[in-house]
Amino acid sequence: MLELIFRFAKNLKPDKLFILGDFIDFYSISRFDRNPERVVNLESEFKQGRELLWQIRDIIDGEIIFIAGNHEDRLRKFLWNNPVLNGCISLEKKLDLNNLEIKFYEYGKNYIYKDKLIYTHGNKINKYSAYTAKNLLDDLGMSVVSGHTHRLGMHYKTDYSGAKVGVENGCLCAFENAMEWFRKETIDWQRGISVIKWHEDRFNIQQICIPKDLFIIYGKHYFE
Repeated sequence: MLELIFRFAKNLKPDKLFILGDFIDFYSISRFDRNPERVVNLESEFKQGRELLWQIRDIIDGEIIFIAGNHEDRLRKFLWNNPVLNGCISLEKKLDLNNLEIKFYEYGKNYIYKDKLIYTHGNKINKYSAYTAKNLLDDLGMSVVSGHTHRLGMHYKTDYSGAKVGVENGCLCAFENAMEWFRKETIDWQRGISVIKWHEDRFNIQQICIPKDLFIIYGKHYFE
């Protein structure tokens, strides 16, 4: 699936790429129960993240913005609970973000573009697709693109200031691991990405759902 997205990115040549969090799971330091057959160490998670970010940087010439999610925030919680490690581990250094020229926002911080659109990980989750997008739109009062829910969804609202949209950006995670958390084989998540095109201070958002490692956009087919 990532290879398909990389192929699409090479064709699109985006000016900016936003990573909206939960890029690294930090499974090794999670407070939740962990499958002993899948336990990894902390350094291996950093290594995997670094290698993937370098792959992304090889493809993307434009600006890359990394907005941390609640899974990256597991590292902060771990360090706060183990203050003896203060100063020993830095997410930015471990992921080589400075050398990669990736701008980093910690969990809870938002990136606001042209005073029109907020990019965020988000901290809300509702049962159904687009419900979280609605709640974020209501809370923030501005168009917003969020991660966190692992779903795709869009919600529109118009008031005296104009039309606004809330977007849930989907995910690129491995669904087979959901069995560990939910004890069910089918989970209501959707793999996907969003493409945002700007003209001056106006934008259009197109979501791409990726079922079974296949998607079609702009007349091109991306499949194995």
